[in-house]
Amino acid sequence: MKNIFATLIVSILSFGTYSQDISIDCQLESGTFQKFYKKTGTTIFEVNSSGKILEILVFDTEESAGIYMRKPHELNKPNQAIDLGEVSLYIERYTTIKYYSPGEYNSGKIKRIGDLSLKYFNSSQYNSGKLKQIGDIFINYYTSNQYHSGKLKSIGNTTVNYFTPTQYNPRKIKAIGDIKINYYTTAQYNSGKLKFIGLLNIKYYTPNEYNSGKLKEVKGIDTRFRLI
Repeated sequence: MKNIFATLIVSILSFGTYSQDISIDCQLESGTFQKFYKKTGTTIFEVNSSGKILEILVFDTEESAGIYMRKPHELNKPNQAIDLGEVSLYIERYTTIKYYSPGEYNSGKIKRIGDLSLKYFNSSQYNSGKLKQIGDIFINYYTSNQYHSGKLKSIGNTTVNYFTPTQYNPRKIKAIGDIKINYYTTAQYNSGKLKFIGLLNIKYYTPNEYNSGKLKEVKGIDTRFRLI
């Protein structure tokens, strides 16, 4: 009963309103971080635990995007799917698609979908060919002279940071904006499992207790994000 109760509590405490622009998908029972969703206006970015953008969803209204953020596993995506190469784009509707011409950088890539413009890093830049702007939202990645080369660095004003290769839990996400994330280290019981997300503290049963390794409790309130 304690495990079910803890999960129920954290669901209530991080429920929030439509205005929350970050949703975090994690498996509390196993202590694993799966992915997160970042909403900017009518656009939602789905990012996995390795710092890769998987999907971009563009809704007609901010309200529709906010509703989707609450239950992305259950609600329908926008119904028009477009392949951007490394990323899948879903949009409610469009009438035209335009491409970069042979005389331009990123020739052949999609330049505009209806009124939505797309820009990419050019061949003279690191992360060449990756999407760097959709509409008025800028996207950035770590470069070759930084740890985490090629991983997502920011979406708009929201930065993403990772543990370095010399730290415990190397290359895992350690912060989304001002929301810090940490994991139990090799010197602690339940090594590698989530220890806290923002102000939510997560504990598991130790080998000295019954139900060793299972979720014990989740305490705290943090309205900056929603757990899903």
